[in-house]
Amino acid sequence: MHVTGCGELLSGPTTRPAPQGSRSFRTRGGEVMDAVAVGSVATRRFLVHQVYQVPGLPLGRGQRAVVVLSVRQLTRLGLAVTFGCEACDVRDRGTGALVGEGHLREEDGFYYLDYLRVPLP
Repeated sequence: MHVTGCGELLSGPTTRPAPQGSRSFRTRGGEVMDAVAVGSVATRRFLVHQVYQVPGLPLGRGQRAVVVLSVRQLTRLGLAVTFGCEACDVRDRGTGALVGEGHLREEDGFYYLDYLRVPLP
């Protein structure tokens, strides 16, 4: 599941997940946190649907709001995610079109997307 701790990032129709507690996120520290809303993130560089708000999810480096993306969820939408030594890309499997690119940050070992535009299913 795609998640963010920042409800202000969500736009479009934002609804509460149902039933309560049916959507939870496990942090890499093992803590289970419940989602309280779901919507889309639509900015100049990002368009991602079905993003869940999980209050208390830590902010990123420099106290910036972060969206944690699910590779599994992206592949179920017909996208291919490829990871290399220092970069990653996201492509539409049907057309081969590049819809996202990112880079590896050595300090934490995570890939950070520079942009991602996920088409509606």
